[in-house]
Amino acid sequence: MDHALLIQSLCDDLRPVEPDKGHKPLMTAAAIGSGTSLLGLLALWGVQPHLDTAPALLPFLGKAALGGSLAYVALKGIVAYARPAQPLQGFRSHLAAVAAVASVAAIGIVAGSSASGLGTALLGASWQSCSARIALLSLPLIAAMIYVVRQQAPVRLREAGAAIGLFSGAAASVIYALTCTESSASFILLWYSLGISASTAIGTFLGPKFLRW
Repeated sequence: MDHALLIQSLCDDLRPVEPDKGHKPLMTAAAIGSGTSLLGLLALWGVQPHLDTAPALLPFLGKAALGGSLAYVALKGIVAYARPAQPLQGFRSHLAAVAAVASVAAIGIVAGSSASGLGTALLGASWQSCSARIALLSLPLIAAMIYVVRQQAPVRLREAGAAIGLFSGAAASVIYALTCTESSASFILLWYSLGISASTAIGTFLGPKFLRW
């Protein structure tokens, strides 16, 4: 069989791939990873008391909004990086928008606080453990997402790993907020961001090693 016939025979068997076919495995992986992280949180630290009251619920909603926004943006990045030649403009612009909002909020907090008051608010009562716990809770999510993305066709492995780490850290921060009693916006912006950054670094490191196909 000459080359032309071989190519034609291969093309005859091609079937169009549904554009959203890769989304379902990603969502399944996100659900499994989140569920595992939630079980870990319940086993290790439990849920904070009185979460159904305004003093606890409102800070939780703020943390969930920050983490949820980042997770949504990062998931768009994972979808783009999981396959070659996918557009990234939406991912980058949305990530820049979330970063800009967080930066403006941080500047406003610093500008409106005294030095002593800001220092107390930044440290809170759990600064030693907050970021590390978020990074720890992100690990099941990272593992689940890497497993699924590896079965697709990523070519920018480091960038895909970074998007996976960002998503996992952001989702883990929402889960961790169930047990975190800190209510200071400056604390959340600093230590939650550090935890998410640590998860992003882990994903960036693991991507080239485990996303090869």
